[in-house]
Amino acid sequence: REVERRATHSAHLIEQLLTLARAESGDDSLPVTDVDLAHVAQQVIERRLPDAIARRIDLGFESDGKVCVIVANDVLVGELLGNLVDNGLRYGRDGGHVTVVLESDEGGVTLAVSDDGAGLPIEQREQVFRRFWRSDAASTEGAGLGLAIVKEIAERYRGTVAIVSRPDVDGTRVEVRFTTVAAANAAASSKGERTA
Repeated sequence: REVERRATHSAHLIEQLLTLARAESGDDSLPVTDVDLAHVAQQVIERRLPDAIARRIDLGFESDGKVCVIVANDVLVGELLGNLVDNGLRYGRDGGHVTVVLESDEGGVTLAVSDDGAGLPIEQREQVFRRFWRSDAASTEGAGLGLAIVKEIAERYRGTVAIVSRPDVDGTRVEVRFTTVAAANAAASSKGERTA
């Protein structure tokens, strides 16, 4: 069992390192296309359901129902969201809730994952994006690469990442903000430009 556990951990670490390398490379050969974030969210949630069930966590999805499409590589966006959901399941409480949320407005879309675990101290909210950084209080296995990967992928597609504080409420909410195709087209139109 110990050999199997360590092999699984090593395979996960290698996968994370490869994802990080792909995300940070200036390689323009990674295909980009219109990516429907709701579709990506549904795929990621389906893949993570067995882990959620094992920890008795209610893994859900909330959306305002609007079409949220960005121009990106669908595999990398799936990795981004997969890392956020994995963190929620890892650091949320057993029997708790992890929710993927899509919220859109005229400027773009916010893709967020929230959990109701112990939360993250304010002084650690920037450190968690450093590679291989792990809190002294972390009791679960991990390499400390998940949020570094999220940040690298988000920035590759001109997105931003923030950890949002919720006063007097346990848990963590990580938000990734993207400009949607519709918002980019609207901005271009207002300047008299055309987008491809």
